[in-house]
Amino acid sequence: MGFGSKWLGWMWSCLSSTKFSVLVNGVPAGFFPSTKGLRQGDPLSPYLFVMGMEVLDFLIRRAVKWGFLSGCKIRGGRRVPLNISHLFFADDTIVFCEANKEHLTHLS
Repeated sequence: MGFGSKWLGWMWSCLSSTKFSVLVNGVPAGFFPSTKGLRQGDPLSPYLFVMGMEVLDFLIRRAVKWGFLSGCKIRGGRRVPLNISHLFFADDTIVFCEANKEHLTHLS
């Protein structure tokens, strides 16, 4: 099992094993399972998002290393060109690759 699938399995476990309980007259009335995963505002959401982005970062870097995606070379003066394959900011992602079917297939 690879790095990405281990993290995804752990994340899915966090989402699918959530249980809730309600208080009836101040007394817990048993647990019931969640059917929709985390809710907006859940304190665990930002951490799961960051872990998901770490996995996506790893997978994109590996695809570039193995030649499945190319990225974009940026040149600045006499410096060595910088290859940028993706950028993350808050909840946005930009992926740089060639506009061809093969690269888009690997990206998906």
